Amino acid sequence: MWKALRRRARVSVAGCSNPMPHQPAQLEDGEKAGSLTSMTTPSSPAHPRRWVYLRPVRLCMTAALAAALRTRATIAPKAREMLVKGGTILTSNHVSLLDGVLLALLSPAPLAVGVDSDWSVKSPWAARGMATLCWLGYGWVVPLDSGTPQGLRKLARHLREGRSVLLFPEGQISPNGRPQAERPGVSWLAERTGAKVVRASIDGAERSLIFAKAGDHLWPRIAITVS
Repeated sequence: MWKALRRRARVSVAGCSNPMPHQPAQLEDGEKAGSLTSMTTPSSPAHPRRWVYLRPVRLCMTAALAAALRTRATIAPKAREMLVKGGTILTSNHVSLLDGVLLALLSPAPLAVGVDSDWSVKSPWAARGMATLCWLGYGWVVPLDSGTPQGLRKLARHLREGRSVLLFPEGQISPNGRPQAERPGVSWLAERTGAKVVRASIDGAERSLIFAKAGDHLWPRIAITVS
């Protein structure tokens, strides 16, 4: 029995190591995706082998965190297909500290996430939390610094290697929950790599007293739409 299980695991790893997209649970048009069906086996052309074996852990963790944070996601079939295929930029409004975590948890494929170096490098607790999520297989963290283009160049490399990228074009959390002016990083990446852009909208997280700048609710419901 153990030999059969090992052979099955090797087949699974070999299939996920190829640059072919995995087959996630399919959504009908407008169907809401709970956290349990949204995180599937990584499809990136290159990722640590342990990510395959940690998939059950991710499924349970994603379901638990999405339920605890009262979050639901609706992902359009075309957007899901593009993210799984790779070479796609996922952008979103930025209204709370939860935004990047929620999008990484609910994405149908691992994401290379651009994160301000104040959090991804200079904040020990935030850096450790992000490193844990990366180790579990939710994606990669790319530190961004407004004073150097190195972070954007690394994101461009991820796109060229067939991964999808998450970037917040506003560059900072909105002080009032409303959309802010966007910086040119997304357009630069799209022009340099030919990547397509998928848009996410986060609604409700801006009301969080704990994680947002202008929150008025202790534990708000959060809705995420990706189209």
